[in-house]
Amino acid sequence: MARGRAARGSGRGRTVLVFVAAAIVLVGAGGLGGWLVVSGGSEGISAPVATGSLPPASQPPASVPPGASVVPAGTGATVPTGAMAYATADGRVWVGDGASPAVEVAQGAAIGRGDQSAVELAPTGDVVAFVRADASLAIVAAAGGAPTVVATDVAVSSLGSEQIIAWSPQGERLAYIAVGTQAIADAAVDRTTPPAPGTFANPLPVGVLGNVVSVVDRTGRLVAQIGNPSERNYVAVTASPVDDVLILSSTIPGIAQRYTLVAGGFGSNTEIPTLFSLDSPRFGPDGTYFVGVGSAKGQRELIAVSIEDFSRTQLATSERICDPTPSPDGTRVVFGSGPTCARLGLVPSAGGVLLDVTPPDTPDTATFEAGALGWTAEGRYVTFPRCRLDAGRISCGGPAQFLDPDVSRVVDGPSAATVRPLVVALVGNVYLDVSVRGLEEYQQSFLIDAALQASLTEVTEEGRISGSIQQDGAELAIDLSAGEGGFVTGRIALTDPTTGVERRYAVLGRLSAVGLRVFGISGIWMTTEDLPFTSGKFDIAVRRR
Repeated sequence: MARGRAARGSGRGRTVLVFVAAAIVLVGAGGLGGWLVVSGGSEGISAPVATGSLPPASQPPASVPPGASVVPAGTGATVPTGAMAYATADGRVWVGDGASPAVEVAQGAAIGRGDQSAVELAPTGDVVAFVRADASLAIVAAAGGAPTVVATDVAVSSLGSEQIIAWSPQGERLAYIAVGTQAIADAAVDRTTPPAPGTFANPLPVGVLGNVVSVVDRTGRLVAQIGNPSERNYVAVTASPVDDVLILSSTIPGIAQRYTLVAGGFGSNTEIPTLFSLDSPRFGPDGTYFVGVGSAKGQRELIAVSIEDFSRTQLATSERICDPTPSPDGTRVVFGSGPTCARLGLVPSAGGVLLDVTPPDTPDTATFEAGALGWTAEGRYVTFPRCRLDAGRISCGGPAQFLDPDVSRVVDGPSAATVRPLVVALVGNVYLDVSVRGLEEYQQSFLIDAALQASLTEVTEEGRISGSIQQDGAELAIDLSAGEGGFVTGRIALTDPTTGVERRYAVLGRLSAVGLRVFGISGIWMTTEDLPFTSGKFDIAVRRR
């Protein structure tokens, strides 16, 4: 895959994501080159031994031949529960609870490949976003009412093959694939701009425009626009359920060749090319990892990538792998597999034993390629529409399926072609971790709230990062200036009466991202308060756990 260069955004402020971007490229260039070159699996679907820092399951890996059904004994929930959104093959939008009868809230949804529509419940559950047949983006109350159009330029070319709309974690904003125009291209950085570090410029078609990613709020106000349509054609958008992070899939305009993934955010115009060559990326519910599909010696492999350190765990290999989707508790991943993605696999997200959980009465013509997989909010049932592959054409419809993979039990829901459950975030606490090493040693974790997190991670227009935090008598104060290449200089002050620490350090460091959502600074410190002068190393990072 090609690795494109980032376009310069015109956002009002540079958030941490701008610097996370450069760090992603730098960290990736140092240790991730060739990370997709791994051993292939055995015939059918196989689960390899886990690699990387994600803990492997205690059971040994195993292969499950196609057609086998291996499910553990257990007790199933009586009925599926949780908010659901549906769309029918004739464009009606429905809202319901679990497998109970649904209520129609809108009509006129756009229909794409496999009779699929773009329909997404907001994380707050109060509204549904959907793309209409006239290529507009609308939201409608889950309780019903008149839809509100928030955009009129949705690109529907990848509808049914890719996710083209995504909500921000708070449900305040919507990212979507938008039609690129010459005006957008003219406003973006031109091609003579030097490539970003760790990237290279590719020969591009002349006079061909691709799609961009636009972000709007619930009123339709344009908040951000990512991409130069003359350089990159965006086809899919995926959002973290807990952080302001987007993962974007794209191709060269006019050509099917994929670029590596791009990172972005709901409030910035900046696009950040990464070194990840993965299809169908999807975040875990707590944002600590994401899954995706890559190449593995003539096969496809399902990979989980740790956000903490970019280590990867190979979960399964197959001739094809479709739509991997983590469970609401983050412990399991369901996916389609086989030549036509006619089988359902279930594997621990940490690696381990793979189960074929395909319902026993699944016909040979079934496919899980087009209809997106999901999980009900309580985490018991896997959701999907009934889809068939006939003479190369995929069609979906009939009762929505709710599968309890632990007991191989299927419950029928409302008739629909698109089945989209509410995605529930698994939110952890946010900490500021401080480590000072050398002749002076100090370690502390400060619990911080969202407002303080923003003050400690946002870089001002002047390139400054400043803030302070107190906890149980200890205090950390930061006053840094960010320069070119992600370098920072400034001062850090530490006061902790319980350990007798009261120090001010001059520091030189580098902004880094140990993962897509981890903001950190690492470098060296020096103090001249005592003689002789002393120095050492330090790390400061904002992490969710």
